[in-house]
Amino acid sequence: MKLLSLLSGILILLLSACAQKDATFFPSSNTLYFNSFETSDETRGLDHYLIKEDAPKKGGKHSLSICGGCIVPSFELDAFMTLSEDTPVKLKLWGKTDAGMTGAISLVVDGNLIVFIDIESSKWKAYESETVIIPANQPIQFFFYSGGFVPVTTYYDMIEVVKDF
Repeated sequence: MKLLSLLSGILILLLSACAQKDATFFPSSNTLYFNSFETSDETRGLDHYLIKEDAPKKGGKHSLSICGGCIVPSFELDAFMTLSEDTPVKLKLWGKTDAGMTGAISLVVDGNLIVFIDIESSKWKAYESETVIIPANQPIQFFFYSGGFVPVTTYYDMIEVVKDF
């Protein structure tokens, strides 16, 4: 009986530890770039008004909020990285936009559009690109689009570039 109580206690502790660890997203070992806009390192260079307390489940507390209109892209963000060899990757993120409106994100390498993902849901939704090849030693940027003729707010979180073997 004591053994059963001891095992039950250990199981409860393990479940509690797992639940706490699972509270926010942790990038995989294949992640080349990740930003959830939670720390000062992740928000360096961003105006504070772009960071909002609104995030998907397991996305921490903050997201990038872009309110745009006619000028595109609405915002640009440098990834501050290059890859040492041609690398197959996927772009993954969570996003949402004003009801009935559209936003987007693109992955741009050395000025060339590589990936473009429309954000069309008014609720947090996971998005993922097809696999693309990023050439070696080229600067990587993200372009964010929000709205068109009408100002729209689009939210982006857990932006991740993942190596796709």
